[in-house]
Amino acid sequence: FPVTILFAAMIHHSRLLFLPSQTLLAANTRNDLLPSLALCAVVSLATGLLTGPLIIRWLRRNFQERIHSDSTQLNTLHAGKSGTPTMGGILILLAFICGLLAMPGGTQPGAPGLLCIGTALPFGALGAIDDLIKARTHKKGLTVRQKLCCQIVLASIISIGIHYTRPVSNSPPDQTTNAASSLLLFIPWSTLVLVAMSNAVNLTDGLDGLAAGCLTTAAAALAWILAGRTETQSLALPAAALAGATLSFLGFNRYPARVLS
Repeated sequence: FPVTILFAAMIHHSRLLFLPSQTLLAANTRNDLLPSLALCAVVSLATGLLTGPLIIRWLRRNFQERIHSDSTQLNTLHAGKSGTPTMGGILILLAFICGLLAMPGGTQPGAPGLLCIGTALPFGALGAIDDLIKARTHKKGLTVRQKLCCQIVLASIISIGIHYTRPVSNSPPDQTTNAASSLLLFIPWSTLVLVAMSNAVNLTDGLDGLAAGCLTTAAAALAWILAGRTETQSLALPAAALAGATLSFLGFNRYPARVLS
């Protein structure tokens, strides 16, 4: 679910791909926001590092990973992870939200930030349900069809929210921008991206530290890019908070992983 937040932000401002490159270079605007970005990331990082041991102990008592895939070879390779606490995404989600809500009143992300939280929570809940079924039963979690249907429904609702809260550019619109902004084209496309990326990070999460390492660098880069333009600054803060949250998770998820997301 963390990558869903990132790509919700990217979809939110995908029209920037069609604007002149020089409009992205607002150094003074970015510099003004740097202290807020740093605060977001530091609060998220500190929250994750401080609460991580407590969360991991609770997860170890209640939710342990059961290695049971369709591949015998994969089960053998990952046998050492049996018993490792799962549902570690709770740590990322908590750190992300705390970092985002810790901002002073004048720099809070507003509706876009709340939309990012609204994206993370339902997708996180879906992942938690899937992990809960694996931990408490002999099933392999939600079926592919169940998970995919839930993801499509959630992504469609979120895409509508993204469409109606996107900022309005001061640059003259062109045909490409109008087409990308139209509801009929935007909703299916953004839904596809959200579903695809949420599954992509799930597949990336197979090796210790891989998903968290990729997310940390991607979120930090995205925060820097979004901070360079006034109308995208509100989403630079969630990206910075996510970078700090995933970095804190990486501290517990590096080899040998103490918790799995």
